[in-house]
Amino acid sequence: LCDKCKTKLITRDDDKLETVKRRLKVYKKDTKPLIKFYKKKNLLVEINANKPVDEITKQIVYVFKTN
Repeated sequence: LCDKCKTKLITRDDDKLETVKRRLKVYKKDTKPLIKFYKKKNLLVEINANKPVDEITKQIVYVFKTN
């Protein structure tokens, strides 16, 4: 049960340990090298997603307007 609202939690295939492990493996192999590649070319913009949604949205809009 959910700790906050006490509703029944649903487990999806995406929540299984093997699925997470496979996705992390793909990330390390295919995605992580792209981050380094685009950083080198000065084409990567990093946005802190630990901020309120409206701040994140403003940053994204700013990036698209200035590039």
